[in-house]
Amino acid sequence: LLINKDQSLLILHLRTFIPYFLFLYMITDEKQVFRILWVFLIFGLIAGIYGIYCIKFGIGHSDRGVYRISSFFENPNTWGQVNTLLIPLAISLFIFYKSKIYKIFIFSIILLLLLGILASNSRMCFFALLPTVFFVVLKFYSGHNKIFAFVVTIFALLFTYYILPDSFKWKYMNRITNVMQSEEIAEVDSGRSTTFKVGFKIMLDNPIFGVGFTGYREKYAEMAISDPDIELFKGARTDEPLKPHNILSETGAFLGVIGLFLYLLLLLTAYKCAKNSQHRFELLGNQRMKVASIFMQSFLLCSFVLGQFTPFLTSKFFWMILPICARLETLSIQRYKEKYDG
Repeated sequence: LLINKDQSLLILHLRTFIPYFLFLYMITDEKQVFRILWVFLIFGLIAGIYGIYCIKFGIGHSDRGVYRISSFFENPNTWGQVNTLLIPLAISLFIFYKSKIYKIFIFSIILLLLLGILASNSRMCFFALLPTVFFVVLKFYSGHNKIFAFVVTIFALLFTYYILPDSFKWKYMNRITNVMQSEEIAEVDSGRSTTFKVGFKIMLDNPIFGVGFTGYREKYAEMAISDPDIELFKGARTDEPLKPHNILSETGAFLGVIGLFLYLLLLLTAYKCAKNSQHRFELLGNQRMKVASIFMQSFLLCSFVLGQFTPFLTSKFFWMILPICARLETLSIQRYKEKYDG
């Protein structure tokens, strides 16, 4: 169903989903989970350092007069997504560690990740950042402490916005207000809203199994011929369909109602695993794994928000996090039984 007549896509999409099975069977204990989280964060640090290099030497993409940095990644949006998804991990570790050295180091990474989001100039990341920051901070506190944390977070965000140069403030507000427009020059007139409508139209016409990855392109091209409001963009050799910019319409068009239901079920199950794991690890006094569980919940929330404005079904980062959620569930149950039933 995923390949739908185009076998050349097989290896491409296998490459996306293979990390799920690797992480699922590779992780056997809590130490490995925490090491993987640090690997993620260090990767973000390295990409951020290279991003500064790109900024200094003007290595990037020009998008309608706006210069955008992509670091190691092909697309600035991808780098912005990774930075945004790593922000809750960095905040979680910052709250967890008591050592001033660790706090200074992690705070520096947070600043670098924020700089990366600004340099990528990705509207969807600007939009997803605020709810993600509030969510991860409030997950660490309860009662009156939660209210205090909420107020402190508001002041911290306002202060961060206040100290930004005026050019960055304008850029932030301008990109936020135009979030439903498309990213590419050739897609300006159509925007994300067009692909959203097209995706759901394809899903309604093919509700059971969808049309697959290749079928989406064919159906889009057919609809563009009959509907003047649906435009193609100029590719390297010929006019091509716009990529879907919404995870719900993307999944529905590719895999149908059944696939969309399974995707949402997978997302909710992963979130439930992470939430249950947090509760068990709190009872066990395992703060490290509590941090990991909170990050997983924050990641899933952030990825869902990002997915409303960008294709996310084949995100490798997403398929790495899902098995960690499952493994946290099994580890928390195992440790809980060892302590209370053994």
